Amino acid sequence: MAVKRFLGVAVVALLGTAAFGSPVAATTPRPVIASLVATPATVTTLDGQSTLTASVANASSCTLSATPPALSGAGPVTCSGGSVSQAMSFPENARAKKTVTYTIMLVADGPGGAAAKKVTVRVAPGAGTALLSGVKAIVGATRNVPGTFCALLSSGGVDCWGYGRDGQLGNGTFASSATPVEVEGVGGAGTLGAVASLTAGNGSICALLTSGGVDCWGTGYEGELGDGNFYPGSPYGSATPVQVEGVSGTGILTGVASIATDDAGYCAQLASGGVDCWGRGVEGQLGDGNFYPGSPYGSATPVQVTGVNGSGILTGVASITGDSYQSFCAVLRSHQVDCWGNDESGEIGGGSTANSATPVQVEGVSGVGKLTGVRSLVTANASVCALLSSKGVDCWGNGSSGDLGNGTLSNSDTPVHVRGVGGRGTLGAVSALSPGGQSVCALLTSGGADCWGSGPDGELGNGRFADSTTPVRVEGVRGGNLSRVATLLGDSSGHCAGLTSGEADCWGFGYEGELGNGTFYNTTRPYGSPKPVQVAGTSGGVLVGVASLASYSAYSVSRCSLLASGGVDCWGYGADGELGNGTFYATNDGGSATPVPAVAP
Repeated sequence: MAVKRFLGVAVVALLGTAAFGSPVAATTPRPVIASLVATPATVTTLDGQSTLTASVANASSCTLSATPPALSGAGPVTCSGGSVSQAMSFPENARAKKTVTYTIMLVADGPGGAAAKKVTVRVAPGAGTALLSGVKAIVGATRNVPGTFCALLSSGGVDCWGYGRDGQLGNGTFASSATPVEVEGVGGAGTLGAVASLTAGNGSICALLTSGGVDCWGTGYEGELGDGNFYPGSPYGSATPVQVEGVSGTGILTGVASIATDDAGYCAQLASGGVDCWGRGVEGQLGDGNFYPGSPYGSATPVQVTGVNGSGILTGVASITGDSYQSFCAVLRSHQVDCWGNDESGEIGGGSTANSATPVQVEGVSGVGKLTGVRSLVTANASVCALLSSKGVDCWGNGSSGDLGNGTLSNSDTPVHVRGVGGRGTLGAVSALSPGGQSVCALLTSGGADCWGSGPDGELGNGRFADSTTPVRVEGVRGGNLSRVATLLGDSSGHCAGLTSGEADCWGFGYEGELGNGTFYNTTRPYGSPKPVQVAGTSGGVLVGVASLASYSAYSVSRCSLLASGGVDCWGYGADGELGNGTFYATNDGGSATPVPAVAP
């Protein structure tokens, strides 16, 4: 049985008074905090609370802080007359015998200056609220700005939290939740189980079952759920999982090995080597030879992807990947690549920019022969990059921000070699690729990282706020080059590295706290850090025990870390409950600039 983690909760009440002492002097009076008392001073019971009361005068604003950092509740509070109640939660006390002490500081500001007062709150071992545990994987979904996270549990079940107004949480309601909820079974029967993996699209989530079937929930107005239904009216989806049907609605889809999404639909790689797709199809991304120009613009049941140029059906597929610009690519067992769908920027790689509703073979570099030796693909911003068996990288498609890494700002409808650092030679010794919004980072076999593309807010991590059309070396937190990288995460704000030490470093855009180092980069441009910063821990220090990283990526970004312990810590944007700690953050504050633990359902 998984061990649960715990946190304590304190409720803060601030009582304002008009004045203290003698009549108003000619000079502007300084703020006064007459008292700040915690009752009780120690949280000792499950769900225990401590109420802090403060008497404040001559203040126009107040701010609460906690050391070590609080789970939630720290930040600005109004105290200019009247009273305020503020919930302050604390990270778990996982220690068996030792009480954890938090120093709470209240700072009162006014025209006459500032005043501060401190009080301590103690959280006893075992006191507080259980945290999410037993997690083996996390995925993030987006619905324009609001985001949703889902956690695959070691039990085979699924918990979700965040935005849910189109049913994304799968718990039978069309409502958001700042705490994880259990995903129900098909039709609301029991809870979902026997899940092997999760794939998240634009407002929908699909679960690959251990049986080889697929269940989906959330947004489905263009057929994304694959159950034969379009959901044309608000709330535009299903709040409980539905079974994906077989091709043309015959039976239930089976024999699925993996699932990919282009945000508007899904493609299933079959164990047989074929591919079935469903959802939006107006750009030809369903690969069945049809464009779907009229409403509802797609297919609500899977269709078979044809072979190259519409001949037969596609076979011999080893893996698939989708791009949010509505195209798919398949790596074949022959290590060649076929792509279909939107080709506006040349992302199909077949030597033209014409959309294709059937797969086309990706050509070789400069259009010579066919691309071969491909191990894996990543896609972002209408571009595709292939990691080769030689450990080099070839890219094609949109190059307007230097995305192709070949020293130009031009699109390419055939693959080009990514150059080496500084434009010298070609990039090599790459073990993995991680796409961001308009940038790509390569994890090197040495444990370092090189990035290229768009970098106005420091997304490339080389100490500069600038784009680069060729790879640059990511710097280290304390100088030198970043090292000991085990995994990379990319999203629209930049990149994070999970280190072999179990720590995490992030760089790039940080307006809403998504760098996780305690800073909101929201005062002056550029809004971020051009070199990696360490992600903080939930109880001070730095985040440790990181097993993997996930994010949802739109105009706002939230990030979550899966810990080796099976817990989850999240940071960044949290107005729709994306951080999973029970708090809907004010939209103007964004969320939390340090990680907070996700609580249990």
